[in-house]
Amino acid sequence: MREAIREALTAIAEVGERVFEPHAAGADTEKPYIVISMGKDVDESDWAGFRRDIEIWPNVARTSFVSVDSLAQEVIDALTAATLTTTSGDVFTCIYEGVVGDDVVDEEWDIITR
Repeated sequence: MREAIREALTAIAEVGERVFEPHAAGADTEKPYIVISMGKDVDESDWAGFRRDIEIWPNVARTSFVSVDSLAQEVIDALTAATLTTTSGDVFTCIYEGVVGDDVVDEEWDIITR
């Protein structure tokens, strides 16, 4: 699942291959980039299978949150209602449920994110 999401996000031209798991990005990572954080499986769902919350963190250079807004919208467009396929052939879709937290400025890493 993670790799299928990663592949969909690498299609965002300004990000390219810079889609990481949380431990892989760092202060020196070229910006913009995206971090994927996977939650646990939940079987209490209206769907036939299970649900998993996935957090996508768009990270841009510390300039303007308009850049974060733009990249976040590209993420939403790339994933919402798209049919994604895992390497084992399982098919799933993503549903955008909104922003989890506030905008964040990380001065040490020189990024802004949501």
